[in-house]
Amino acid sequence: MRWPSLKRCGLRVLERIRQLLRPNRGNVVIFVKNGKERVARRWFNRIHGLKISMTGQNCTVRLELPIDAVASKLVLHGWNTFVKIGSGALLKHANIVCEGGNRSSIAIGRNVHAYYALTITVANSSCRIGNNCMIASNVILRATDCHPVFYRKTGAIANFQKRHLEVGDHCWLCSCAILTKNAKIPNDTIVGSMAVVTREFSEEHTILAGNPATVVKTGVTWEESNDYFWRPEWVDGKPSPLPQKKLASKVGN
Repeated sequence: MRWPSLKRCGLRVLERIRQLLRPNRGNVVIFVKNGKERVARRWFNRIHGLKISMTGQNCTVRLELPIDAVASKLVLHGWNTFVKIGSGALLKHANIVCEGGNRSSIAIGRNVHAYYALTITVANSSCRIGNNCMIASNVILRATDCHPVFYRKTGAIANFQKRHLEVGDHCWLCSCAILTKNAKIPNDTIVGSMAVVTREFSEEHTILAGNPATVVKTGVTWEESNDYFWRPEWVDGKPSPLPQKKLASKVGN
């Protein structure tokens, strides 16, 4: 009965030795806690629930503690890539990948809650998620096509990327939503389930839905807590508006 546990211990020791012998290549992981920065040791470059793999050169990961992660992965390829995860983030089964290329970056703001199977992919591009966002299950943020498409006659690139992928503050991305390159949504936006966002939107307090996504409702907002549905006013068919002070504090913090 001892053999399986001894085998696992041996594999862990071999993995630590492999990490020590691997060239550093200028890669670094920085922990930030209470405003103080600490550079992680090479053999301790992760936090519980977040596995970090850096195979490129001059890659930087900045983690602003506390961060709650469950079975999540962070993979950095290419050169000069940068990933920042803000404090209060919740990542469950997230897969964050910086593909090959130069100066790719991912920035996840404070208090971003990704509940299951978030996928973020960049390559020679950037993806930014604002503060106080909620991301439901199986959402895909893909700021690159990874492969070029050419016009046969001219040889010009047909899928050229015009802008980076950007999600504003206090946005709710519902389950199975997809945001592609060139997508940009403003603050306080709701992206409906299975919507595909491919372009820039500028009007705040809206709901986007459909493929491709369009504005289907305006003048709305949301809150992460679902206690609102269990209030007596709602059950009696008399929903009361949320306090304006509470709504104003959600956007831009």
